This record gives sequence, structure tokens and C-alpha cells, in this order.
Amino acid sequence: MPFTLQYDKLVESEKGISKTTLRPRNLYRINSYKYADGTTKSLTGVTSSIVFVFGVTNDKVFCVKANDVRPEKFFEWLKTLLVKNLKNWDDVKLMEENIILADRPGKSIFNSYIKGKQIYNQNPCPYRTYNLKGIMNIEQIQLKKDALQKYLS
Repeated sequence: MPFTLQYDKLVESEKGISKTTLRPRNLYRINSYKYADGTTKSLTGVTSSIVFVFGVTNDKVFCVKANDVRPEKFFEWLKTLLVKNLKNWDDVKLMEENIILADRPGKSIFNSYIKGKQIYNQNPCPYRTYNLKGIMNIEQIQLKKDALQKYLS
């Protein structure tokens, strides 16, 4: 059951970006995706994919599909990734500024914070990989500052 509508209440803004500018440790919404078999799906409303990208390589995007997880559980997990000297969320432009540094492919985050953890062992598993060339339309999500304060402080 997707929790997209619950996340939508927390969104301040969304900005279309080029898939080549994807940055790990941020939230995105995938609106259109071309699958390996050649079919393209428009993902709108509750079918859109809200993903926390933790790794990017030349051809793959590694992420946690947030809207497969209740917001409370997702943010509880995300808290484990916060830096020790947390900046005030009002001063943060990108979520990545308050998330621990990691390698660009995200192996360190996957091995230490996802694999074997509750977020990984739930059904359905929210861990996803996407082919970078398959992403046709993606937007960067900016969450409301009060939501970030509520869930992550």
C-alpha cells in the first residue's frame, strides 16, 4: 500500500531536474520510467515513486522507495543517517547537508544502514535500483521545514 498521499502533505516544493544531476542523500519523485522491456510508464498521483537516493553510478540509481514505508517509520530510519552536528533545518537547502557523507555508489550506506535492518526486511522491501537511462522524468523534492523539524530533530 503506497503512502504517497501522506508524503505529499509534507512536500513544500518539487523541481524538475536532469537525471544527470541526481545527487545521493536526497528525496526525488520519479514521474516517468522506461522499463528494460521498452514499456514506458507515467507514474502519477499515488503511483509515483518517492525515493530517497543513497547511491548513483554511471548506469544505476540505488534508493529506498519511501512511499512504500509509513512516513513515521521512514523518518525513524532516516534519523540513523543524520550527522552528529546537525544544522538547523531552516538553514539547509538540500537534505544531503544533514546526512552522513558516503561514497557516491552508496555501498557504505547500504551495508551499514539498510542491509539487514528493519527497513530492508519489511514486505514489500522498499530497496530499489533503477536504470539511470530509464528515468524519463524526475523531480527533486523539498520537504517543509516544520516536517523536517518534527520528524528528524
